[in-house]
Amino acid sequence: MKIFKIFIALLFAFIISCNNIEDPLKPIDNTTCGDENGTLPIRKILVEDYTAHKCVFCPLAANTLEEIKDKYCDHIIPIGIHVGYLAEPDDEFQNDFRTNTGNELDNYYNISASLPKGLINRTKYDGNILLSSNNWASFVNTLYSVKPEIDITVESMYDEETKKVTTTISAEYLANINSNMNVGLYVTEDSIISPQKLVGSPTIEDYVHRHMLRKSITSAFGDNFVSSANFGDIIEKEYTFSVENEWNINHLELVAFISNTETKEIIQAESEPLEK
Repeated sequence: MKIFKIFIALLFAFIISCNNIEDPLKPIDNTTCGDENGTLPIRKILVEDYTAHKCVFCPLAANTLEEIKDKYCDHIIPIGIHVGYLAEPDDEFQNDFRTNTGNELDNYYNISASLPKGLINRTKYDGNILLSSNNWASFVNTLYSVKPEIDITVESMYDEETKKVTTTISAEYLANINSNMNVGLYVTEDSIISPQKLVGSPTIEDYVHRHMLRKSITSAFGDNFVSSANFGDIIEKEYTFSVENEWNINHLELVAFISNTETKEIIQAESEPLEK
């Protein structure tokens, strides 16, 4: 009887442990995970995470953005934008990751007064345009399945000798649009190692900053593109810029967007690694 009881106990423990192991045959729920290589264009959503290396809650917002990216995949175009006095350099935080573009956006939307905050397609959700990170996923969930009105492609060529990049942005219109549109082009760099404060923790010396805005090739809100376009129209814009010495050429991405000139709302976006 004692042996039987031991056997039952071991069997019960085995069953419990098995229940904690993910079933390898269980299908993964990818219903929200967009695939930009599919046969139809998908809605791209520009998520701007406004941050700073002395903002103790900003790493938590950055984690939220990565979770959203994991769930919605190619639907998400993430950018980390350092702004405000918490992004100022000092003896401990010697890098200045602020940009003229970030400063202009900060002044326009009054962002750095309450970091971390985010903009999603630079449009309002529940009456607010500046959103705390706990609202980002809900807003993205309302946008990702909306059919896109424009499909953007970004192609680039890098000249290693001159360190110049030539970028062509092509916008194919999937609907008639009778509004003034701007086109924007940003350069971002991923995986920058630099100190970061975190609430309840000592400064993280080797923190990995993701999707950091390095420079805007256009103005902060984009350049004039078209005043109207019809279904099937394909309109292109070319830009040339130089890669700066402190950038890691292997971690650069080009982020393009089409926005409404008046409202600043992002209609569609796209990102591609720099072609070397």
